[in-house]
Amino acid sequence: MPPELRPTTTIRITLPSGRAAVLACCRPQFTRWIGPSPNFTYGGKPVLTYGGQPVFAELLILHLLEATGWTGTWISSYGGIKFLSEMPKDSSLVQAPIRLPERQISLIRKIQRRSNQRGGCFDLFAWRNDKIIFCEAKQSKKDHIRPSQHKWIDAAITEGVPLDSLLIVEWSLAPPNVQAFA
Repeated sequence: MPPELRPTTTIRITLPSGRAAVLACCRPQFTRWIGPSPNFTYGGKPVLTYGGQPVFAELLILHLLEATGWTGTWISSYGGIKFLSEMPKDSSLVQAPIRLPERQISLIRKIQRRSNQRGGCFDLFAWRNDKIIFCEAKQSKKDHIRPSQHKWIDAAITEGVPLDSLLIVEWSLAPPNVQAFA
């Protein structure tokens, strides 16, 4: 795992099945993008900096994983499930098509069927060899795990996803004039 995504704490939640889950959590700081705003921001989603380029938190996390040998995708449920690896240019989210390996798409579909819902899936899905990780990006003090995500977590565990393959990335903005990971 990249150092920024190494768990530093845990979050305990009660799932719809009644079982408790303790999820790993990391709390990285990211730098706000100071250049021109992208054309499409999902209605004001914070824009961050990675490699001198504007990115959303989900893509920054994906790029951190990719830099350490993982392959993955941002799973966006905006307007239907789409797999993204680059900044969307507009609300259609149309870009170069991403084809997931059959094993990965099969797991996503099984979890979705078991949860009996379209939403709730964690933001990122990455894999390296036989290891997988699902990451959920939450802006500190602004976002929280939603009930649909509780249901999705329950379904993922039932489908055999190990708890240590679920990571909450509770990110915050670096204070002005402090260079965080960029």
